[in-house]
Amino acid sequence: MFKKYFFIIHLILLSLTVKAQENKNDIENLINQVMDSLIPQEREYFLLRDESSVIKFKKSYYEYYVKYEFKPHIIQDFPVEILLASDSTEIKWYDYNIKRARRYDPENAKRYNWNGNFVIHTLVPYNTPEKIIDSILFKTDKIPIRVKRHWSEKKIDKEIEKQEVVLRKKYKDEEKYIYRISTPTFSEDKKFAYFSLNNRFVQCIYLYKKVNDKWMLIYEFACKVH
Repeated sequence: MFKKYFFIIHLILLSLTVKAQENKNDIENLINQVMDSLIPQEREYFLLRDESSVIKFKKSYYEYYVKYEFKPHIIQDFPVEILLASDSTEIKWYDYNIKRARRYDPENAKRYNWNGNFVIHTLVPYNTPEKIIDSILFKTDKIPIRVKRHWSEKKIDKEIEKQEVVLRKKYKDEEKYIYRISTPTFSEDKKFAYFSLNNRFVQCIYLYKKVNDKWMLIYEFACKVH
């Protein structure tokens, strides 16, 4: 009798393990295809936050989008009801094989201040060592500009423009964007999926459909600019 129960439990655990691996494979396939098309091929890597975000789709939001935005000719045959069944499981992306992804480390990350409309400059002595310049540039919210004490405001303004061009080159394109991806939610037949993606500056929710083993973008919505 004991052997019989042990065999049944073993089968159940094996089934759960197989299902978990299949789900992991589905997630890897989706995200790898999406990021491969999103990230320019010349970039060696992209920065990815380890923790996934989780979409909490309120019913009121769902009803609004269904009524005013999700028109059949736009979202095609996407099963919008799965938006109310979002996967609330937080996952660690570095348990997954995401190609070209590098772990984003907030403690050692280089800050990138150029994309905002407001940039804070801090004036430093002209002979400030490069090591200190890098420390200010990469570890604070300020952009260091070397100036000489006798310079006029006009000269300083010109120098700011000139030095910014040089300082921009210290950043690799790979460092400019920090991606955070939510745990994807799939339809029961695994032909549809959706997730949110935040690149540090813009966040949207994306609807995808699988066609001939290729994930095709159907629609993006609920975009927010940070």
